[in-house]
Amino acid sequence: MTDTPLSPPKNVVFDIGNVVLRWDPPNLYRRVFNGDEEKVDYFLTHICTPEWNTEQDRGRSWKDGTELLVREYPEWEAPIRAYYDHWWDMLTGPIPETAPLVDELADNGIPVYAVTNFTAHAFHDCQKKWAFLNRFLGVVISSDEKLVKPDPAIFQVFLTRYHLAAKDCLFIDDTRPNIDTAAKLGMATIHNVPGETDLRLALRTLGYPV
Repeated sequence: MTDTPLSPPKNVVFDIGNVVLRWDPPNLYRRVFNGDEEKVDYFLTHICTPEWNTEQDRGRSWKDGTELLVREYPEWEAPIRAYYDHWWDMLTGPIPETAPLVDELADNGIPVYAVTNFTAHAFHDCQKKWAFLNRFLGVVISSDEKLVKPDPAIFQVFLTRYHLAAKDCLFIDDTRPNIDTAAKLGMATIHNVPGETDLRLALRTLGYPV
């Protein structure tokens, strides 16, 4: 679904997880828990929760976040430690339908940027593994800023750092609150719903050369 005017802004700003890279914690924990979907769901809902992971995105170290949970839930120690020990098994790689769009836009002279809730050292490791992540003219990483989306402050950091006006940016994210914040700041938006949004078609409809 797009929330974007017909005249496309000159800059395209990507979220990373579940927009161009697949973030799938159950992929790891189905193996950890031998395919027990109820245990996978319980663990990721009540132990290693999205809220807990967000604090690592905000800048808390992986070690500190892990040790905090191990102290709180010692009976879950092994699967808690698996979260970051086997982090690559949750980040399953570029999304074939969307990752090529970064290169295509950049190759056609469209400035591309990223604003992402991510741990900086992990993102830099991803850049070493997947070259397209180096095409961004600028990246704002939450752990560096001690700010996470949907806080409008992280968007303001982005706009100020790269001397951009919100009206000149199209922001793409899979999370509705992040989209809502960007829209309130004056950005055009595409809510990229995994499995539902045809991002290439949405960009092409707006006039982007992809």
